[in-house]
Amino acid sequence: MNGPFEQAPPTHGPGRSGRSGAVLALAAASVLMLVFAAGSAAWWFAQAGARRTQIAALEAEHAEYRRTMDQRQAALDASYRSTDLAARWKALARENLTQNAASAALARKYPRTSFVLTADAFALVAARRSCFVALIEYNKGAARFSDRLRGALPGQVDMTDPAVNCSAAAWHD
Repeated sequence: MNGPFEQAPPTHGPGRSGRSGAVLALAAASVLMLVFAAGSAAWWFAQAGARRTQIAALEAEHAEYRRTMDQRQAALDASYRSTDLAARWKALARENLTQNAASAALARKYPRTSFVLTADAFALVAARRSCFVALIEYNKGAARFSDRLRGALPGQVDMTDPAVNCSAAAWHD
């Protein structure tokens, strides 16, 4: 082997395979890690897209819910305005005064007697009936609305309040 075309000893072969095996294992591990990282990134982007879709659906659902609630609140407010509880309360107080005046007039006209002319008795009964109709109308209107909408107006007429109870106690006399 003394010639100009002499062959160099092989750098790989049975005696030198440890070094190239380690490089091969390292390359395989690197490729596996790269595949895992790419798969993880793809999975993460897919999940992020799904979450964005879910968030968009929930935002649309919430917007629809708010629209529905706003429409219902507007309808309730309109219903409250059309009921005009303040006017009903004033009408009840006015009817109560009218009924009390009729009762007092009868007491002055017929002192210390239970005898009353039929026409006078009917006038008192008509005044009381009108007062009770106003009382019932107020209670029916007020019962449908919350304290927040009614404000200072009561939810039901206090039958112990002589200013608005249509002299209910007088019916038991």
